[in-house]
Amino acid sequence: HQGGAGPAPQADTAGSGASGNSNRLRKTPAMVAGVRGPAEKGLIDGLEGVIIQEMVKGNREMVCGIATDPQYGPMMMFGLGGVFIEVMKDVTFRIAPLTDIDAKEMIKSVKAYKLLEGARGTTPAQMDQIEETLLRLSQLVHDFSFIDELDINPLLISEKTGEGIAVDGRIKVRLEEAIEAMGCECGSCCGCCK
Repeated sequence: HQGGAGPAPQADTAGSGASGNSNRLRKTPAMVAGVRGPAEKGLIDGLEGVIIQEMVKGNREMVCGIATDPQYGPMMMFGLGGVFIEVMKDVTFRIAPLTDIDAKEMIKSVKAYKLLEGARGTTPAQMDQIEETLLRLSQLVHDFSFIDELDINPLLISEKTGEGIAVDGRIKVRLEEAIEAMGCECGSCCGCCK
């Protein structure tokens, strides 16, 4: 759903009877228009489905990710994200793998930490969830050492729940290493050679 296009899709939480699905969507005029326009232009031929996501609102944008230093190897990154990453440069790095203490220290070391605590009446960020995100990224680069860079930017802090929500992400891999690690003999990693 994009702003100005009518009301957002609404979840029917009353249940759906025999199917047992308690999160069915009710068809709204905005949903019909959202499918009819692309269908009339032939843009949904071969389409197998759609993903409908909650529109997340928040003003606190953080960044977390992985950068590979030529001397030290994988480095974990955390800080103020969005458009502020280049301007404010409020970012910290630690050598991977992280411990839970490293993750806590990374979060507390940035100036934006005050924003995460819930400054001026905002909902405090779920610090344990952000720590878990950093730890899982650290494990990811350990398990898949061919990851060269990974950015989640922004990791938007929900004004409603304080949850960190990945809004956008990017992964750069060293392709030759990835192909070798995945055991792909044809070079495409499509699974055809298995």
